[in-house]
Parts: sequence; structure tokens; C-alpha cells
Amino acid sequence: MARPGRMILLAAGLLVTCSGSAAPAEVPDQKAVQNASLAFEHALHRATKAMEALDAFASSVPGTKADVEAEAASIEKRVADEVATEEKAADKAFRGHLSALEDAEDAEAVAEHGKAAKRSSKEVAKVAARRARAMRRALRSAKQEKKEEVRSLGREARRAAREASAAARALEHAQRLSGVGERTYEAEYGEHERQTEHLMDRAADLPGDAKDSLEDFFERVEEAVEARASEGRAKARAHARDLVREAKEAEEKAKNRLQAAASQAKAKGAEEPEKAEEKSESAEKDDAKDAKDDAKDAKDDTKSGAPEEAPKEETSSLSAEGAREASAPWASMSYVLLGLVGAASAGAVAARARGGHSARHQPLLG
Repeated sequence: MARPGRMILLAAGLLVTCSGSAAPAEVPDQKAVQNASLAFEHALHRATKAMEALDAFASSVPGTKADVEAEAASIEKRVADEVATEEKAADKAFRGHLSALEDAEDAEAVAEHGKAAKRSSKEVAKVAARRARAMRRALRSAKQEKKEEVRSLGREARRAAREASAAARALEHAQRLSGVGERTYEAEYGEHERQTEHLMDRAADLPGDAKDSLEDFFERVEEAVEARASEGRAKARAHARDLVREAKEAEEKAKNRLQAAASQAKAKGAEEPEKAEEKSESAEKDDAKDAKDDAKDAKDDTKSGAPEEAPKEETSSLSAEGAREASAPWASMSYVLLGLVGAASAGAVAARARGGHSARHQPLLG
């Protein structure tokens, strides 16, 4: 057991030590309290701002019918801009095949471009189906984007509220170490704790409320988007049917054009032999007429006693001409004798007629 004197000396030394160290530590303790108080104010401010942003988002979730239709129209327009290139390409391909049908020169080309035009018309309906799927994807993307935004705001609000609560505890600890009265720092900490707990509760509740509002809103938007997609598909199918009908008409028109050209060529080919035959018949008629006219002219010449001399050949020799000239008197004499014989024959016939005798019993020269 220690002696009383020694105990007194130890107590005195402890008091001196404590008094010597307490005086210079008073300023750092006050500064720590100020720093802790400033840190709490900043944390509380950040938590409040984060909560205001979360509250503003939850309050801004649209809910009217006009809001629903506006969102659906925005999605439809966004998707329409994305698939516009595909729609133009499909329509251009269809028009190209129709133009090719108009210029087709054979049945094979007509059949080929006709099938291609029908395929292009069906592609228009397929593009409409892709548009509907794209609208659904855009809807899911918009919904997911909003959900991610509310999750991010909720995380930020909860983190800020926790930091504010931790700053309140740090301030209370600094106050206790600095020698602030227990009643004072406990009351101040109670107020800070109430504020931070309120923020933490709202940070936990608001994201859930915002998500519920978003779910309700996008369910209605989905109905509006489906209605627009169905209407678009119906219009696209009707348009595709019109294009198919147009393609069939163009194909039929091309076939008729080719058939008409073939018939015209066939008729033209048949006309040429007929024209040649007609030309031949006309020539034959002309030849017959010329022959008839020649015969008539010959007959007239015979009646007039001027027999037509045969054309002399230019190649006759001078000796032949001389022979004819030498035989000319004999030819004249022959003509005289023939005339006398003819006259005698005529007289004999007349005498037999007068005498009633048969010409067969009469001499030829009387």
C-alpha cells in the first residue's frame, strides 16, 4: 500500500501535467468543432439538393392523356426517321421494276421484272413490320432511360443523406471533446439527426414512388404505341396490296404489248406474199391483155391485105438477098398459074352445079 505523502505528490504532479497540457489544447478543440460544423452544413446542403432533384423528377412524371399521346408521337417520329431510308429504297426498287416492265422486249424479261416488282411491293410491308418492332424497342429504351435516371437520383440522394448523418455524428463528437455541455451537444445532435433521417427516408421512398409513376405512364404509352404500330401495319399492308395490283397490271400491260407487236409482225409477214401474188396476177392480166391486143392487131392487118413481114435478120448475107431477087420472076409466075388453076376449079364447080352432075365425075380442068 502506498504512503499518503507519496500519493499527494503523485496527485499534484498529475494536476500540473493536466493543467499544462489543457491550456494549449483548447484552441484546436474549438477549431475541430468549427470544421465539423461546416462539414455538416455542406453535407446537409448536398443532401437537400439531391432530394430536391429527386422530388422534382418524381413530380415531373407525366400522367395526362395528352402527355401519353405526345410521348407515343415522339417515339413514332424518331423511328420513322430511322426507317425512312429503308422505305425510300423499297419504293425506289419497286418503281424501277415497273419502269423495266414498260421497256421489256420479251416474255422472259416481263416475267422476271414482274416477280421482282411483286417482291419489292412485299418489302414495303416488311419495312412497316420493322417499323413496329423499332417502335417497341424505342419505347423500352425510353422507359429504361427514365428508370435509370430515377435510380441514379435515388442513389445520389441516399448517399448525400448518409453523409449528412455521418457529419452530424462527427460534429456531436467534436463538441463533446471540446468541453461543450452534454445537454447542449445532445440537443443539437438530436436536431441534426432528425433532419438527416428525414432526408434518408425520402431518399428511400421517392425513387419507388417515381418508378411506380413511370410504370403507369409507360404502360399507357405502350398502348398508344401499339395502336399506332397496328395502324401503320394496316396502312402498309393496304399499300403493299395496291403495289401488287399495280405490278400485276403493269405485267399484263407489258404482255399485251408484246402480243400486239407479235400479231402485227405476223400480219405484216402474211401481207408480203399476198402483195407479191397480187402483183403477179396483175402482171399476168397485163400480159394477157397485151396478147389480146396483139392478136386483134394481127387480125386487122390480115383483113386489110397487108400481111406483116417477118423481121429480117441483120446477119443475112448479100448472096441470099441476090438469090431472092433472081427468083422473084418465077415467084410471080407461080402466083399467075395458081390464079388460073383456081379460076378453072371455080368454073368447073359452077358447070357441075348447072348440069346436076357430081363434081367427082368431072375432070378437074374441064
